[in-house]
Amino acid sequence: MAKAKQQAKGSKPSYMTTYEAADFLGFTAGTLRVWRYQGKGPSYYKVGNAVRYKIDDVEAWKNASVKHVELTN
Repeated sequence: MAKAKQQAKGSKPSYMTTYEAADFLGFTAGTLRVWRYQGKGPSYYKVGNAVRYKIDDVEAWKNASVKHVELTN
């Protein structure tokens, strides 16, 4: 039964925990918790006490949050 829940080798998982998402983004898990409370940060899913971040949502949020600054001489 446990094997059925495992991801196929080489495929990336669909969801991340708060700790995994924080590590991916370069923030602490506490920062993501605060952002959830404030209604900021990437979209997340909550079932009971379990919070999960969809990888595609986290990547999209990260890419949308990038600021490009053009330097002038």
